[in-house]
Amino acid sequence: MKSGKTIPRQKQAEPSVEPGKRKVRSGARSTVRGAPNGQGVLTPGERRHMIELEAYLRAERRGFAGGTAEEDWFEAEAEIDRMLARSARH
Repeated sequence: MKSGKTIPRQKQAEPSVEPGKRKVRSGARSTVRGAPNGQGVLTPGERRHMIELEAYLRAERRGFAGGTAEEDWFEAEAEIDRMLARSARH
């Protein structure tokens, strides 16, 4: 006979993620050594985030004066792709 009390279910422990890192979604496409997710796999979203950050930092370094967001984006994209290609070779 049940007592009417419910026993709460224990939560399953989530895998630990280093501070500043994001969890990896399934369906990752690019394999890169030293990828931000620590798994050696870089998702398209992670690559985009890296480009966004680099583009912002470029604009910040020039004091947000002159240049355009598009120029910052294209230069940042090229730099991140070069960095990822170098990382994949090592």
